[in-house]
Amino acid sequence: MDLILHKRFIVAYLPLYSKPTPKPIEQSDDVMPHELVIGDVYLSPYLLVFVLSYLMTSLTNWVIAMTGTHQYFAAPALAQLSLLIIFGSLVSHFMTLV
Repeated sequence: MDLILHKRFIVAYLPLYSKPTPKPIEQSDDVMPHELVIGDVYLSPYLLVFVLSYLMTSLTNWVIAMTGTHQYFAAPALAQLSLLIIFGSLVSHFMTLV
């Protein structure tokens, strides 16, 4: 089976059919960032990502502090910033809104 990219369609040439069957390419319009609307205020979707990742980081830091493993970090502020970045990338990767 040969695939040929023709503008907006992938044309698949099958040996059983005389005509090629066009298949539309998936549009990525639904993964574009959208605004969050609260009343008449438009907010960036990355604000929600930041808030969620900050809450996850705070919860993780609380668990680390309660278990006493925070004493093994040489730079706790750098560890907290690293967790914030990791959780932010995970939340933005798995959210369909962003």
